[in-house]
Amino acid sequence: MKACISCLLILLYFQGFSQRIENLTPILTGENIEITFDLIDTVGGRTFDLQLFSSLDNYTSPLQYVSGDIGEEVSPGTGKKVIWEAKRELGPIKGEVFLEIRGPVTPPFLVTIFPSKEQRIRRGKPTSLTWTSDAGGQVKIEVIQNKKVFTNLGLRPNSGSYTWNIPKDYEKGNYRLRFTDDSGSKIVVSQNFTVRAKFSSVIKAIPVIALGVVIYILLQPPEEERIPDPISPN
Repeated sequence: MKACISCLLILLYFQGFSQRIENLTPILTGENIEITFDLIDTVGGRTFDLQLFSSLDNYTSPLQYVSGDIGEEVSPGTGKKVIWEAKRELGPIKGEVFLEIRGPVTPPFLVTIFPSKEQRIRRGKPTSLTWTSDAGGQVKIEVIQNKKVFTNLGLRPNSGSYTWNIPKDYEKGNYRLRFTDDSGSKIVVSQNFTVRAKFSSVIKAIPVIALGVVIYILLQPPEEERIPDPISPN
């Protein structure tokens, strides 16, 4: 297999240039092509579904005889390696070959619906947590605050909903929900939501004001029983 191997690796679906490929090195080893690279992602906690394409079919179909850091859920890191069995897949190759790696961010195993971003939830009442997921099994649901577990709601069926009875003495503030799959390898964190008091301070003040009015009225004697004011000496 005599060929000039050039590699053009592109990570598609860029999101603010937070991911990139560095230190790309293609090597022809016998009948295979070995590609090493560093996959950098500044967001963190994400994986990528990568596929290898070649210029021989104008990057139409992904190459099949590949192994290593390729396929679904490839984690970022240094020293990544992909091996392509070129002769096995295409037979003898002559001329120049360009290779390209494409890959979007791996879709999350679960998408939260409620609570949504900046949602306000009142404590002391049941709240239905809802989500969508293609996975089965169970999920561990945790309430986190400042990246620390505030409440562990335990393992629940991954059915898309769970009724959370928020304790009346739950601390007011901002929280997130963290969902973890059966294997513990997939994690989804919801947007911030706010836990508020069961009733607002304005509503709580109304009965007190009304009570004060009633007491004032009851303390006033009837008009006919009131003692007249003394006559002024002048």
